[in-house]
Amino acid sequence: MLSFVFPGQGSQSVGMAKAVVGQSPAARRIFEEANTALGFDLMALCFNGPESELQLTTNSQPAILCASVALLRALEDRTGLTPSVVAGHSLGEYTALVCAGAFAFADAIRIVRLRGQLMQEAVPPGVGSMAAIGAAGDVADALCRDAAQGQVLSPANYNSPSQTVIAGHTAAVQRAVKLATDRRIAAKELKVSAPFHCALMQPAADKLKDALAKVTLQDAKIPVISNVDAVAYQRANEARERLTKQVTAPVRWEMITRKLGDMGVKALIEVGPGKVLTGLTRKIRQDIAAASCETPADLDALAARAELQAYKSGTQATAKAAPRALKDWADMTKDERDQAITELVEFDKVLAQLEAKPHDIYRWISVNKLPTWLVDGELKFHPVQLDAWLGTIGGIAALKAKEAAEAAALAAEAQTADAKHAK
Repeated sequence: MLSFVFPGQGSQSVGMAKAVVGQSPAARRIFEEANTALGFDLMALCFNGPESELQLTTNSQPAILCASVALLRALEDRTGLTPSVVAGHSLGEYTALVCAGAFAFADAIRIVRLRGQLMQEAVPPGVGSMAAIGAAGDVADALCRDAAQGQVLSPANYNSPSQTVIAGHTAAVQRAVKLATDRRIAAKELKVSAPFHCALMQPAADKLKDALAKVTLQDAKIPVISNVDAVAYQRANEARERLTKQVTAPVRWEMITRKLGDMGVKALIEVGPGKVLTGLTRKIRQDIAAASCETPADLDALAARAELQAYKSGTQATAKAAPRALKDWADMTKDERDQAITELVEFDKVLAQLEAKPHDIYRWISVNKLPTWLVDGELKFHPVQLDAWLGTIGGIAALKAKEAAEAAALAAEAQTADAKHAK
């Protein structure tokens, strides 16, 4: 069972999704639709900055949504993968609803732009703050109770067993940080523009509720896991209610990840800028295989895995190009397979031999037809086939140089297209 998850605010960076947009017309169309919906050049801001403008909440929220949906469309177009359930961290829940067919993208990006404005305006600068606590939720709960002293202070993100973010009045947050340090708990005040996911955000929640009531929402086609209580929902009215509550309620990401595992999710792809959720997944549920989709190399690796899985499951027709050695394997007798297995080389040894990274291998399987064997769900390599392939491509150094030249050419084309678009 496969899940897509989507990042929230804080994952933004100048240049996010630019390389993929340069290769994927489907991804570029999303940015163009965003520009039309918002009435300004969000694509230029995402790709070129300045960073100070991109970091503003009113800009970063629609920017992350746009980059995530663009990467989603590129992933769908390249691999044909579809999730059985989706979730998103705070802002990412809106992206999850777009993925699930509940939100039209243009409506989602407009409401997210408003959400950012309302959250930014809810608390005057300096009144509120947030801090990261290196401890589980129950420890952070106790810190908040002990440090509040009548002010607003509460957990904002239950991220993992070793990280909880708190939010509230600035003085209360600073007291909590000092108290945590005294108790030998790692703590650090964060540089944020507002204290998100706490009671100080109630004015934003009230106004967002009115705005959501006017937006067209459909029932989701697949379950979406709520930030508020880690419960799966699909009804449009539930989406409105939960998105409103989400503004003041803590993000229960640890619960969400455990819920995904309990639902039978075995593989998870973080679709969007950054790899925060991929890392958190590995801390929370080691039985869920987590990967990220942020760069062209990520797409290459995911496409290769999708093709291999399609062949292994017997749905070869869905694979764009099943590796040749796998077809040979399927035609062998049992005795021939047993003999061949004794000669195969493990994945890690080939990584070391080729001085490559896992995503390089997956890309070469998909694009350059590196012959592989799939034995009991593990990729292996036949040394004779590997040597023949190296001869065909002229060696790894030549292949890497060729790929670097192609990437530079694509980047130059994208830059030219951006310049034309800016005019």
